[in-house]
Amino acid sequence: MNESEASIYPNILLISPFWNISRYFLKYANVYYYYPKHFHTYQWYIHRIPARLKYHFSRIPQKIVNGMGYIFNPPHGFIKDIRADMIDAVIITDPTWCNFDLNRFKNAIRIYWSWDNIYMTSLIHDLTLIYMEKFDYVFSAHRETVNIFSETGAKAFWLPYFYDPDMNFPMNIEKSIDVSFVGNIYGRRKEYISFLKDKLVNHNYFFGNAYQKDQNEIYNRSKIVINFPNVGELNQRVFEALGSGSFLLTGESKETSEIFNDKEDLVYFSDAEDLLEKINYFLSRDFERANISSNGHLKVLKHHTIETRIVDMLNVTGLIKNNTSENPSMVGTKVP
Repeated sequence: MNESEASIYPNILLISPFWNISRYFLKYANVYYYYPKHFHTYQWYIHRIPARLKYHFSRIPQKIVNGMGYIFNPPHGFIKDIRADMIDAVIITDPTWCNFDLNRFKNAIRIYWSWDNIYMTSLIHDLTLIYMEKFDYVFSAHRETVNIFSETGAKAFWLPYFYDPDMNFPMNIEKSIDVSFVGNIYGRRKEYISFLKDKLVNHNYFFGNAYQKDQNEIYNRSKIVINFPNVGELNQRVFEALGSGSFLLTGESKETSEIFNDKEDLVYFSDAEDLLEKINYFLSRDFERANISSNGHLKVLKHHTIETRIVDMLNVTGLIKNNTSENPSMVGTKVP
C-alpha cells in the first residue's frame, strides 16, 4: 500500500503465536505484530492454574478465578515500543494464554479471537482473560460458546475455523493412499483407528501425525480423508481437508451441518460400522468422490479462507467498511 492508503487504514496491534496470519491482516490494515513469548515456554502452565482449579472445583465463583488470574497470570509482556494513541485495535488470538497489560490502549477496540474453546479448561481460561481485560468483541470458533462469552459483556460472534490456501491446496499427484487421518490419536479416535486397521488389511492407509508441510501432500495422495470431531465440533481439519481438494468423511455435528451439506460438500458418518461401509462404497466410486470433493473445495475456497474470516471480523468491528466478502463467513450473529 502507498503512503496515502496507509493513512486511511486502521492501525492494529496483533498479538498471536502465529506470525504468518499477519500477512492477511496487512491487506486491510497497518499491522504491528507482537509474539507472546510464553507460548513456547512452560510458564503458560502457571497461567492456566486458575482455569484448572475452576474445572475441578466448579463451585468456585468466576470472580475469584479472575482474582487468581492476577496472581498466576499477572499483566506482563509490556509493549513499550508502540505509541498507544496511534493504535485503533488490539487483536489477541488463542492460544496466547498470557495476560497482556492493555491499559495503555484505552482508546483502542479490544478483540479476542478464541479458537480452541471446546475444551472446558481452555474456555475457562479465555473467559478469565476476557473478564480481566474487558474485551469489546469476542469471536469464537464454536457456536456453543457464544452465549457464554456474551455474559462477559463483550459483543460475541460465531466465527468458524478456516484454512490457509497457501498451506492447503490441490496437487496433481497420484492417489496412492486409500484412507488417511492426520492428527493425534487418542480417546474415541483410538477405537475408530483400531477398528479400521483390522478391517482395511488389504488397503493402503495413513493414520498419525504429520508436519504441516507434509499434511497437504498426504491429503492429496488420499482417496478418502477422515475427520473425527472430539465433542461434536466443527474443527479446522474439515477446512484443511476440503481446502486441499480432498474427499472428506467426517463425524456429523450440528456446527458442521450448518455449513456443509451431506453428499454434496462432504459425507457424514454416524459410527464405526457406518464409516467402514462408506469407505468401501466411495473407494469404488471415483467419479462420485471427485464430484463431492470438487464441490467442497470450491465452497471453502470461496467462503472459508482465513482472509474471509479476517474481512468479516474487521467489518463487524467497524475497522473497515464496504469491504465485505461475497458471502460473509460469519454464520452466527451477535447475541443481544
